[in-house]
Amino acid sequence: MTQPYDIRFLGLIIVLLIILGCASGGVRETESPTISEAQAVSATGPKARIAVAQFVNNTGGFEAQMQRMAAQMQAQSINLGREMIEFQKKMIPYQQALAAWQAKVSEVGQEAAGPPTEPPEFSTSSSPYMVTVTDPVAGGIRDMMINAVFNCGRFIVLERQAIDRINWEQEFSQTPRVGEKTRIPVGEIEGAELLLIGSLNTLEAKQSGGDIGGVISSTMAVLPILDLPYTTEATEAQISWESAKVAMDLRLVDTRTARVVAAATVEGSAKSVGFGASKTEYTYNAGELPKGFSIYHKTPVEKAFRKMVDAAVEFLVSKTPERYYHD
Repeated sequence: MTQPYDIRFLGLIIVLLIILGCASGGVRETESPTISEAQAVSATGPKARIAVAQFVNNTGGFEAQMQRMAAQMQAQSINLGREMIEFQKKMIPYQQALAAWQAKVSEVGQEAAGPPTEPPEFSTSSSPYMVTVTDPVAGGIRDMMINAVFNCGRFIVLERQAIDRINWEQEFSQTPRVGEKTRIPVGEIEGAELLLIGSLNTLEAKQSGGDIGGVISSTMAVLPILDLPYTTEATEAQISWESAKVAMDLRLVDTRTARVVAAATVEGSAKSVGFGASKTEYTYNAGELPKGFSIYHKTPVEKAFRKMVDAAVEFLVSKTPERYYHD
């Protein structure tokens, strides 16, 4: 006859197996298009051309907002100083050419000397799409959205976050330093028909010791900018997450008319179960968490972010026709 404690022990084993199964979970990811497949898609249809544009972080209260604004202004100031130095470098050969032209005018006259050299124009290379680069939370969500939208296979996704680097490479390619056989043609960058704009409005996480929401946002907005050393393993060992909830507002804008053609609020939430997080399936592959999100790795916070991104892509797919309007 089976003793009562044997039954209890057997029941405990079954419960442990169930919990361990939930902890291991499973991931179902959409396969990414190959490079050949992505290049073969026609820019004029049927897929819509979309750019994941500005993502801002509105969580964490006034203090966190001010910290992010200060960091952003500091980054813009550094960039402006760098561009001023580059402009001064361009002014040196211009001034030399102007002096040579003036000397030639003195010798042969202005008509024979021809027109003077055009002065260089000062222009900032900063893309408006880089507005959230100093906020790792907003920037991280945008990175996840770019990956997920591309991997869903329903859009032509255009890179805008690194457009400055792309422009520089194309301009550099036209210089004599680059061989003719590998020169990159200019004038072929594709324009976006749709812009996706997002605003994170909720970031709530519950630790074993209580609720922390704004603290996460504020801390995350500062530490990665200073590039302070820390290890994911040590952080994860010290923090025990119980639950998380995130939400963001989305707007889809038609670039031809500036009309908002779709809008929604998408959410994601997750809770810890036993030894790990509950089983979660991801319809779209948003890739690895960005560096600034490392303290969230394998926690309910990560799963909440992924669920939110997944819901955002589902929303985009449901609102955008498979054959977009290209006429």
